[in-house]
Amino acid sequence: MKYFENCATLDDLKKAYRSAAMKHHPDVGGDLKTMQAINAEYDRLFPLFKLAYNQTAVEPTHETAESTRNEFYTRNGWKGSRYNMNMSTKDISIKIREYVKTAYPDCKFSITTHYASMCSEIRVSLMSGPYEALKDGQTYHSVNQYHVERDPLLTDWAKAVLSDVNDCIKSYHWNDSDSQIDYFDVNFYYDLGVGKWDKPYTVKAAPNRLPQPEPVSPSSGAIVVKINQDFNGIEVFFPARPAQNVRDALKVHGWRWHGKKQCWYNKNTEENLSILRSITEAPGA
Repeated sequence: MKYFENCATLDDLKKAYRSAAMKHHPDVGGDLKTMQAINAEYDRLFPLFKLAYNQTAVEPTHETAESTRNEFYTRNGWKGSRYNMNMSTKDISIKIREYVKTAYPDCKFSITTHYASMCSEIRVSLMSGPYEALKDGQTYHSVNQYHVERDPLLTDWAKAVLSDVNDCIKSYHWNDSDSQIDYFDVNFYYDLGVGKWDKPYTVKAAPNRLPQPEPVSPSSGAIVVKINQDFNGIEVFFPARPAQNVRDALKVHGWRWHGKKQCWYNKNTEENLSILRSITEAPGA
């Protein structure tokens, strides 16, 4: 071993790779052939260290040399559950468009892809829907992707829809940026909004749809589960504040708390219903 001779564990190997990449990668002024040699040695050693780790680990790792190579610049890197390094930004736009058409058939979205010399961008705008999306008569608004649920101009309905769409976008996202050193590395940038500056958001009645459901007051001791047809969602009303382990389990599996309606909600799928049953029927729930 030339570049990893002092490594005793899988963690040592990954740390050594990070250190070597920060020094020798061409993006930071290093030599291409040297980096290729480091990659080749890392690819050869990784399966051996991974095997040794999994023989004693409580939870075996499923990562690969390729997946860990994506994360050498900073310690802040993360990638979404659907991230695929072989997908182009245009491919991701197509997937997002397919999702919103299925999840929100009564809404119209504008989803466009834009390329520049060093980056790409996806612009997602909610253009029409069965309910008001903005307060105070507004028809155009740029939404901060980090604070969708706290946006004061969005209606509760729009917050629920855009939060879900935002989660979909993030599931394809890769971000290994570190603002402390002005280093930015993402597979794409994206904008989220309602309407456009030259084309306002409009309300269009949904055909054959039930009215928006009103909050439910569950009877004492009963957990009430409702299917929200407008959002294609599940709403769960507990008679009292659930135990901490129940709340933690709900959050882990993507359930969100709706402060106004006082319920937990998620997408209406068989998997989510099954998970809900297992959480609420578990001992101590």
